[in-house]
Amino acid sequence: MSGEINLPKKLLSVVEQLIEDLRQYNKLNHIPHILIIEDDRRDRDLMRMAVEAVGCRVTCAENGELGLAALHASRQPNQQAADLIFLDMKLPGMDGIAVLQKVRTIAPKTPVVFITSAVASWTIDQAAKYGYVSMLEKPLDREDLREILFQHRIPFRNEEGNVEQAEPED
Repeated sequence: MSGEINLPKKLLSVVEQLIEDLRQYNKLNHIPHILIIEDDRRDRDLMRMAVEAVGCRVTCAENGELGLAALHASRQPNQQAADLIFLDMKLPGMDGIAVLQKVRTIAPKTPVVFITSAVASWTIDQAAKYGYVSMLEKPLDREDLREILFQHRIPFRNEEGNVEQAEPED
């Protein structure tokens, strides 16, 4: 015996549908966790309020060290430490690039979006080495936020209270 279970096609179809239903249920009931690492209190609070307004759970940190500690603390077995990280490029102590390097050892698959007031080509080149996802210029608005969440298939609530999420590409 090879250990395989041969299910009748009809039963297999039902099981596959149940698995897909569970995936959809989890997608709608999973509250996305967003980590914001931003030293400017005003920007951090504005981002936190915008992210909370679309139904996400938010952890904020005012510097890289606290952000990495929050990332460690939020780790769950068999889950990413955060669904998405917004990371300021210029932070006191560790800069954004140094934080990104460490993030990649803790949460290698977590998308990181750099936020900055001035985008420089050397910054983009440095960030690309460590797998940042995208870069946004401050100040962010709600549309920027929704676009990022949509791009990374993170469910969020729209103005009507309905859950939106991009479907996986085939």
